[in-house]
Amino acid sequence: PMLLSSGHTAVGTAGVGSDDGAIIFTEPSTSKIPPVTVKGMGAILPMPTRLADNRVVVVEPRFGVNPGTAISVLKRVAVAVPPPMRILSRTVLPGQSIAAAAASPIHVFVSTAGEFHTFDAGAMTEVSRFSWAGGGMSPPAIGPAGHIYAIASNTLFIFPPPGGFKP
Repeated sequence: PMLLSSGHTAVGTAGVGSDDGAIIFTEPSTSKIPPVTVKGMGAILPMPTRLADNRVVVVEPRFGVNPGTAISVLKRVAVAVPPPMRILSRTVLPGQSIAAAAASPIHVFVSTAGEFHTFDAGAMTEVSRFSWAGGGMSPPAIGPAGHIYAIASNTLFIFPPPGGFKP
């Protein structure tokens, strides 16, 4: 699960008794907190990803007539305990994904079946796209030197950190 700075954890799931997605927050103690349903989203299968400013990025697989993936940016709204989630933006991508996003302070990385996407973390606008086949099954990872590691078709791709390769 995703760990929040408050000590809570967050796990994505299907909404309780509905088709809406939900995020379950748990306290550091063992007490149960009811899930926070996010209206307008499907089941949240991959782990949510927290950005540096406490927004949350959710990769939402879409099945059915128009399969693909939606990348949603959510923010907790302090009007209840636990605060509900509000959708700030949503970007629909071709190609399906069941993998969580990876986030650095300046970029968000998303693997889908046919492409590897990089978004500006502040504006959530796409800044680059790399075509491949067989992605979307494993989440990208950010290495200690800023390199981004991603897998597609059993091949490990290593992308340079912002600014290019360094010695």
